[in-house]
Amino acid sequence: MEATASSEALKAVGFNGLGFVNMRLRLMVRFYENHTLPTLLRQAKLAVWLTLAFFFAPQSRFFAQPKPLDKDFNALWESVEMLLGQPDASAGRFLLSKKMQGDSLLAQAEAYIVSFKNDSAVLISRQMLHVLKRQNQHAPPLGLKAQLVLARALEHNDADSISLRLLLHVQEACQKEGPWDTYVKSSLALALLYENMGRPSQCLEYLNYAKSGIDRHDLQAYYPQYAMRACSYYRVFTSNADSAVYYAREVLRTAPIYDLTLEEAWGHLLMDMLRSKKAPDPLQHLKMAATLFIKIEDYTGLSYAFGGI
Repeated sequence: MEATASSEALKAVGFNGLGFVNMRLRLMVRFYENHTLPTLLRQAKLAVWLTLAFFFAPQSRFFAQPKPLDKDFNALWESVEMLLGQPDASAGRFLLSKKMQGDSLLAQAEAYIVSFKNDSAVLISRQMLHVLKRQNQHAPPLGLKAQLVLARALEHNDADSISLRLLLHVQEACQKEGPWDTYVKSSLALALLYENMGRPSQCLEYLNYAKSGIDRHDLQAYYPQYAMRACSYYRVFTSNADSAVYYAREVLRTAPIYDLTLEEAWGHLLMDMLRSKKAPDPLQHLKMAATLFIKIEDYTGLSYAFGGI
């Protein structure tokens, strides 16, 4: 009380101009206020708590149990239902009427994504997950693949937040036992999403995860997709034009081997973006890209090609 009164008195004197207050006197009053017995006790308690936190926090983190992935997925599924509404009650009949295996249905959904028919891809993957979740089968390989397809379709529909959460969940769930193709594809999808968000370090991190998965598990069929994303990373985030051109050429070299028409088309678009102004035929790559986009009915990609022409 006395210290506070002293401080207030000094402020009043200085403010009202009733006299000159020496700076040393100001400092002495502040020192007195900060070193009263109650203040020193509070500071001592804080020091003890900080010391305990320093020594014991690492151990508590070590013994803490990781959050189960199933709980994460339940929260994710609630977010999906909030975004898309309650699924059709006839979900099971929908899948049975297709008379197709789950992998075939997901392949069809992925084809819809390629041709930008995202609503159809969302319908198939979401209905499949609804059935699998009721059977507690959303975590095995088929369920993780369905989550990946749904996340990619939602990302194409600009639902980036829920797509990011789903992709992170799938990629983490695949880290120990696979399926490794889903691990690589989810890592590449995350690299693309982080690129679109303008976050180069995260983009490169998941590119490295994808490349590691390709090399360790001999999944060379996904190398053209990796090369496409790596080219885009170097083109967008660095001044390393040589690396960008190298990976664009790698896309054009390897995509035809695996009949990846979409990746080949984008390889030509990337080469056009990176071409020298002295190129003998400046429209060469745009013409090739347009031809390939027409072949797979990707009219969004075709519009990019025509825009360059």
